[in-house]
Amino acid sequence: DFGEDFAGYVASVSPRLLRPQCAPLTKIPSPRNRFEVYPQTTSPHLGEIKDSCTSGLKTVLDCACQKCGVTTTECQLCLCCAEPHVLCGRYVNGCMLEHARDVHDSKCISISFADMSIWDHGQDSYLDVFNIKQLHPAFDALHRIKFGEPASLPANPNPNANGGGGGGGGGLTLKLEVVSRAA
Repeated sequence: DFGEDFAGYVASVSPRLLRPQCAPLTKIPSPRNRFEVYPQTTSPHLGEIKDSCTSGLKTVLDCACQKCGVTTTECQLCLCCAEPHVLCGRYVNGCMLEHARDVHDSKCISISFADMSIWDHGQDSYLDVFNIKQLHPAFDALHRIKFGEPASLPANPNPNANGGGGGGGGGLTLKLEVVSRAA
């Protein structure tokens, strides 16, 4: 049971992962440890996405980070660069975080090859791919590369979810449960 020690545990693993502006996970009142993740349904950075960001990409499995060279399934694609920039995520060497900060002043969106989640670096939050139509082309392109078939996306996403502004909540909710703690 991580309980109160969860943030301390994460900080002890890698103190650079926690930043003061990060919102804490919301704990569901339950006898078990559960956390809710609410992807944002809007982003002020959607206009930064480049149509050509996925061009030339052949694989999303065991890619090498273009900065540090590590080969991992935890790479991400920057959606805001005209040429594909594949960089390792925060739990590897954090090259995508540095890229977002240094190249895009954190006004950057990236997609994870591991779980196809989409991260808005400026909002420090996941984005709801099902309700934000501007994310559909890049998500579909990577889905086709990874799974060999088109993504199942809604034809008419929530009309209130598109656009900029950083609103919150709604859409898909992911629930994480700690099943057991390694000794």
